[in-house]
Amino acid sequence: MNRTDKLWKALRLRGASPMPPAAAVQKRIDQALGENSRLEERRKQMKMRKKAAALALAATTLTGAAWAVNQFNVLDAVFEGDTTIAQPMADNQPRQVSDGNFTLTVASSVSDGRTAYLLVQVEALTDQAKERLFSDEFIHMDTFSVRPIWKNPEEDLYIRGVGMKEEKSQNTENSRVWSMDVDMDVDRAQGVRLRLYDMAKDLAVETPLTPAESVAVPIGAEGPGAPNLENGLGGQIQIEKISLSPFTCRVESAYDAERQSADPLLFFRMKDGSLRTQSQMMEFTSGGVEEEWEYGENWISNYQFKSVQDLSQIQAIVVFGMEYPLDGGQAKPAQIDQKLMPFRIDFDETMVQRLGENNGYAMPIAQVCQGLGAEYRWDQDSQTATCRYRDTEIIFTLGSDIALVNGQKEKLEGAPELRRGQLMISPLYLDNWWGIEIFAAWDEGLNSEKDRDCWIVIP
Repeated sequence: MNRTDKLWKALRLRGASPMPPAAAVQKRIDQALGENSRLEERRKQMKMRKKAAALALAATTLTGAAWAVNQFNVLDAVFEGDTTIAQPMADNQPRQVSDGNFTLTVASSVSDGRTAYLLVQVEALTDQAKERLFSDEFIHMDTFSVRPIWKNPEEDLYIRGVGMKEEKSQNTENSRVWSMDVDMDVDRAQGVRLRLYDMAKDLAVETPLTPAESVAVPIGAEGPGAPNLENGLGGQIQIEKISLSPFTCRVESAYDAERQSADPLLFFRMKDGSLRTQSQMMEFTSGGVEEEWEYGENWISNYQFKSVQDLSQIQAIVVFGMEYPLDGGQAKPAQIDQKLMPFRIDFDETMVQRLGENNGYAMPIAQVCQGLGAEYRWDQDSQTATCRYRDTEIIFTLGSDIALVNGQKEKLEGAPELRRGQLMISPLYLDNWWGIEIFAAWDEGLNSEKDRDCWIVIP
């Protein structure tokens, strides 16, 4: 079960992983691996199962399908809201290769040097290729190989991770489209080389990258961080530097393998004076140790902004109760409302049992609202709970697997139940609706004999 929970968290699936039966858990993980998970690239590619029969040079004209994709660029696919400010940074010149069976196209790209975003199309050119393209086996760990193009071609470079999401609205009868975010282990790569497993090794699309400008903010301080999956108690973290681009946030912190680590806990002071939490602004994408770096051995935490950021509108990063201006000015103390700080809800094993055979743990929605400072009203006559936070109203009905989110019907993973007078819900998707993060954690790490210790809520 521990391994399942690691996979669940690594794949960024919402809420806690379901309890047994294991088949239900595996089904969700397999689905995520196939459609929208964060896939770790292997350092060495598996051998090709067959050689392509006929090879061709990159196509000089675009197919109709590729042209259609070009109208929907990578910024539209990856980021929420208005992307106008970043449109001049995007490269919307399609590049493609073909072998007579498939055409692989990178229709659009944008980068900040460490992360590259691609809009990728695979078009089938024969009936046999079409059957393969739309089969369940087409997407696997090695469907796409991505490598950075660097000034020293002899240097052994690799990709730390690749996130994929199928853009089903852009698919055609003969093609499928994915957006990708590529986390590279090299700063300011000159380009990326994308290959399709079903095509020959010497056929690949090479896409040049022109990195968007970023801002580095030195921190060099230690303080309280956020609890994480392996450490529900939280702890101290030493942050050395934070780098921002219009697309990503990168946190470099001291790495200590001997103690349980905490996660970064950041806030953003906007130019208008408002304070935004990291859960509102961004989502974790990847992390790992970098041994050769300015500060020695460091833990790197990478985040993707939910919407493209105009860095001129971010005045400062707030961490450890101090504001660090992006313009390099003097840091100063900052007041943080306690309702914006992480909190925990300790487990009561009889209360958190599953809401149905294939669903995850239950959690008391009234306690969540209390911790967030959100509005909560229970109506005994209608058997409904109305919860409002950050301009989003959710209405849960006892025994119904349909919730109303700002008046729109949304399917729930398990109908709410009343236990010891408290309405228990599944937290799946609640973080999306309210812009918060919720997960179940251990106090003593993944090897704890306990199944779970608590819920962690990060506003």
